[in-house]
Amino acid sequence: MRRASLALDSVGHASGAASASAAPASCSIEVASNCQNGHCLWEKDPSWQRYIAALATFPGVLKVLECCGGLSTGCVALSKLLPSGAVEMAGHWDIDECLRPFLEVVHRQCGCIHLGKDAGDLLQLDIGAIALGHVLIAGPPCPPWSSLGSRGSFEDRRASVFWRVVDIVVDQARRGPLALFVLENVEAILHHAKGAQRRAIDIILEELRTELPSGWQITVHTLNTRDFGLPQSRPRAYVVGHRCDLFGPQPMPPPIQFERTVQLKNLLNLADKRNCWPNTTVQAQNLRDWKQHYGTSMNDSAAIGTFAVIDISRTPSGRTRWTSTSARPGIVQCLTAAGPDLHVFSLGEGNVDLSLDRRLRGSERASLQGFPPCVRSVADEGPRTKRILGNAMSVPVIGSVLGTAMLRLVGCSSPRSIVAWTGSSNASSASSTAGAAPPAEGSDGIDGDPPDGVTDTDPFTHDIGEGVSAHSPSKKRRLHKDIGLCT
Repeated sequence: MRRASLALDSVGHASGAASASAAPASCSIEVASNCQNGHCLWEKDPSWQRYIAALATFPGVLKVLECCGGLSTGCVALSKLLPSGAVEMAGHWDIDECLRPFLEVVHRQCGCIHLGKDAGDLLQLDIGAIALGHVLIAGPPCPPWSSLGSRGSFEDRRASVFWRVVDIVVDQARRGPLALFVLENVEAILHHAKGAQRRAIDIILEELRTELPSGWQITVHTLNTRDFGLPQSRPRAYVVGHRCDLFGPQPMPPPIQFERTVQLKNLLNLADKRNCWPNTTVQAQNLRDWKQHYGTSMNDSAAIGTFAVIDISRTPSGRTRWTSTSARPGIVQCLTAAGPDLHVFSLGEGNVDLSLDRRLRGSERASLQGFPPCVRSVADEGPRTKRILGNAMSVPVIGSVLGTAMLRLVGCSSPRSIVAWTGSSNASSASSTAGAAPPAEGSDGIDGDPPDGVTDTDPFTHDIGEGVSAHSPSKKRRLHKDIGLCT
């Protein structure tokens, strides 16, 4: 079965541009076919391949909304999971205008992508005018909870964007066919902020459970990129909400971890030996500290073929207040919007004339997040790339979250129910089953007995209520100063 292919011509140039101008209500999403030919090594993991095999005949066409959409990682992952033609963009919003060249190589011409402080600002958006979607994926700003941010929780004005995403989720669930959402943020959102009586996640979950229509289940998972095929330590929290009539009444299980991790050397461009020395005297001293820290491994011939990736703005020596002892060979620390300033050097080759001793490239950062070659080709060494990749979700992680949900969907709902929910049938999937055995006598070939607790009826008959007004209950609650969110 043909997987989806990227909007690139034969020489790798983008065939269209992402735009915020008026265009169709949705547009198809396609991902580079050359990612399937060994370029994204994590895709070869048996855990991922099981998703591909089980979803090969997915019958519907999903319209996807991405709020604070960044690099459109959710759509990239879904397009890798599902057959060609099964994913359409219903809308993408982000205030970062610098995403445009990245999104241009991911998507075909699409008027559903809205970038910049005007078109991409959710706080200025009339949420009642948003096109309806089946799946919503969002990565709201993390500084209110991040260790690198203010840690002001809901006192940080940027937390208002998270609340806006909650309002959009509720509005979509009440007005239309939304049946799955995934909200991603830093792990610290699961902890108590300084001086807070309650965890931020508990307040958010209470809001969702209060405002969503009946028949929704919400689960929270903590997942680390290093457990899903990539050598990067990146713990993140994922809030997964699903409609029980389609996905079943049980909480969504965490995705199965990958069986192996791609070795760091396979994500590095070993032919690129250009020296890019640190910019400051302090960074140069930090690099010497790190090499001393790794002295045993650098002189151990058994370590040949392995590499250390370190943050040269910090030192393991305790010489400055910016210390770090968390780095270990073969595992890269969490990529962030601020960078960090990562340097890679060879181990097992002694202390001089190393085969690799340079800054980590932008394309290598993209590989550490699981992105396909088209994205890696746009990534440079500038702060823009560091910020965009540091803010992105890891493709195999969000892909595994979505893959687990899709497996639940096809296990709990018949093909006819899925097509009724999505409003259209995937012709590519239908053609792939043309040679399948005929249905048993007395069967129409699509219906089966639903699992216990699941009613196999028209998904649109659930209680959707009214949309969220401009003065939604959630907004009113947030205006009160006495609700004890952060006091």
